[in-house]
Amino acid sequence: MSDSSPSPCTNAQSTAGTSTKHHAPTTHRALHQGHNNKNISVISWNIHDTMSRLEGPKHEDPDFYQTLYKSSIFCLQETKQEFYLPNYKCFNSNRTRSRSGGVCIGVHRSIIDQVRPVETNCPDFQALTVFPNVEDEHSRFTIINIYDSPENSSFKAKLNAGVNNSERPPSTLDQLLEFLTSKDNLGDIMVLGDLNARIGLSSPTFEDEDTETQPEFAGQPKSHPVTSDRASKDTVLNSRGKLLLDFLACTRLTVLNGCTLGDVLGEVTSVNYNGCSVVDYVAVNPNLRLCKIRAKNNIFDADDLIDQLEDTPRKYKLDNENDRLHYNFLAIQNLQYFGSKIKEIAQKQCHTSGEVIELNESLVPNLTRNG
Repeated sequence: MSDSSPSPCTNAQSTAGTSTKHHAPTTHRALHQGHNNKNISVISWNIHDTMSRLEGPKHEDPDFYQTLYKSSIFCLQETKQEFYLPNYKCFNSNRTRSRSGGVCIGVHRSIIDQVRPVETNCPDFQALTVFPNVEDEHSRFTIINIYDSPENSSFKAKLNAGVNNSERPPSTLDQLLEFLTSKDNLGDIMVLGDLNARIGLSSPTFEDEDTETQPEFAGQPKSHPVTSDRASKDTVLNSRGKLLLDFLACTRLTVLNGCTLGDVLGEVTSVNYNGCSVVDYVAVNPNLRLCKIRAKNNIFDADDLIDQLEDTPRKYKLDNENDRLHYNFLAIQNLQYFGSKIKEIAQKQCHTSGEVIELNESLVPNLTRNG
């Protein structure tokens, strides 16, 4: 298995419907106490383009926009073009001369006076400072919405084409580190998005060194330690993950995935045709460490909020390269035979491995009957 290959997916729910491939419809939610004690909920979601080639604009899909409407602020990655949603002020950042990537932060109109965009000079991440209490100018935190393309992507290949290693442009994380260190009025920091890095069970920790002989090291972070108090269903630590851990250590940020109430198991955030992985993260500094997230079908929800996402459906990115497959996928759902058979299968209970295999084999002809 290569360094960037997802782990085989063992969650039966996640692999339902082999006719699709999907980067986690994963939504991360975190919260910060806002004005008048109202929670400001933040969603992060890699949406794989604002436009579906076969189904049209995603903002017209009820499942899609109803999920976003449950947030005060949403952060989208891989928008690939400008994105807008009624009742939200949308800040877009897109790459020049490339339709890949793209990030967008949407702010609900009810709190638009409580936010201030910050120029980053990098199209792959954007910053928005939030003032939860409009009466207190010093009460603030900054959201960083980031998309870092895979190392083997065509965008990175074009970026580094014909360039020596010493002449390569700074990485997205390097640019983000420079941005954070050059600003002194951002307040608390929350970094979230798709980093395309796998950190396994590791996390940067803050350990007190020998403060008598080396006082300058007191409370400094330690990068990618051997042991960790995080849980994760993706145990792979790859080279990009080590770079991410170095970045988190330098900026004193802690990953919430897998070590926060609501995501104690470290749910996978990306489900593709060849497996599952965790590549989408929420990282915060110590003052925001008490944020709570809840995993529900790869949806991370603020634990203190009302159960708004309990009925949020799982959304998949269909394999648009196979039009016939997509047509069959939609057409078969209207067949009476298919509906009755699925209800029958749903009521079946398995007690042995043989019964599981038998049930799995019965699913295949039902899913391909119309093909």
